Amino acid sequence: MKQLLFVILQNTDSAHLLFKELHARGYNGTTASTSSISRTLLEDPNFEPIIGNLRQVVNSGFETNISLYIILEESRLEEVQNLIRKFTDNFQGTHGGMAVIPLIKFEGSF
Repeated sequence: MKQLLFVILQNTDSAHLLFKELHARGYNGTTASTSSISRTLLEDPNFEPIIGNLRQVVNSGFETNISLYIILEESRLEEVQNLIRKFTDNFQGTHGGMAVIPLIKFEGSF
């Protein structure tokens, strides 16, 4: 059965090293630049934060995220998850998270 591995990572050098390793091992997927709801709201000129300077704190201290989507066979899932854990230091070095969604039906090729 095919699985969708959905990963959100801070956009860091470690995340890009992970992508290079995944590619070297023959995995392919899709990435998209994303941001948190808080950051998106704070970039909205119509949003008035409770703390006047919060916009400056968020803009200077938080990075954008990268969302990664990989469709793979269930038998290969653990290998990819272990790579993600390794390159993120179990999400301590690079913050983020991952989820697995079973795919009932999938058409296409990668």
